[in-house]
Amino acid sequence: MRQRIQKVLADAGVAGRRTIEEMVLEGRITVNDRLVTSLPCFVDTSADKIAIDGEIIRLKPAARKYF
Repeated sequence: MRQRIQKVLADAGVAGRRTIEEMVLEGRITVNDRLVTSLPCFVDTSADKIAIDGEIIRLKPAARKYF
């Protein structure tokens, strides 16, 4: 599922969305070893590898909903 990188990282508990926007503009975030230089940036949470300052971010799997 493709989502904005700010939402994905905020949901993972990295930082707030505004702080993540600043990190992108500072050149601190990479997706699949490519520097993210502008917003919006969409990522696929099941396939993309996201790193901040070279450290890979482990994304929490989405909670399952049972009905």
